[in-house]
This record gives sequence, structure tokens and C-alpha cells, in this order.
Amino acid sequence: MASEETAAATETAVSLAEKIAPIAPFLAVICSVAALVMAVYFYKKMMGDPEGTDKMIEIATHVREGAYAYLFRQYKVVTLVFAVLLAIFAWLAYIGVQNPFVPIAFLTGGF
Repeated sequence: MASEETAAATETAVSLAEKIAPIAPFLAVICSVAALVMAVYFYKKMMGDPEGTDKMIEIATHVREGAYAYLFRQYKVVTLVFAVLLAIFAWLAYIGVQNPFVPIAFLTGGF
């Protein structure tokens, strides 16, 4: 009995997938455009609102400064790790342990 129900459910799912498959790309494009339209709407609505009180602006300034400091520090660490790994991959390619294109692929993938 359970196998019959499973078979029926599988058949229904396959049938539904076969019906949806031809329109799936169009549905994806329509949903993407709708998401972009909503993003533009919310962006314009947010930018049209007032910034807030002087205290809110002061707090936002401090938060922004802290975020930039954090990102700058993070980029410094990531750059250092990237450079060290690139040097290791280049050395391994130079001594013939790996393909010479690995450092190039790592370099292009890192940007």
C-alpha cells in the first residue's frame, strides 16, 4: 500500500515537472524583473525618507566609520593571505609539482 502511494506521488510530481518545465525559464525572468522593480521601488522610497534626528545621524556616522575600519582591516588580511598563497602556488608550479596554470587561475579567480 505504501509503495503504491509513493509511486502515485512520484508520478504526480513527474507530471507536474513536465508541465512546468517549458515555462520555467520565462517564469524565472518574470520573477527576476519583478524583484528588480521592487528593489528600485524600495530604494527610491528609502532615499526619499528623512535621515532622522541629529542623534541618529551622529550614531550612523560612528557606525559607518567602524564599518569602514573593519572592512579596511579585513581587506589587508585577505590581501596578505592571497599574496602568500599565490607565492606558494607559483613556487610549486616552478618546481613542477603542479600545473603552471594554477597560479594564473588563482590570480584571476581572486579578483
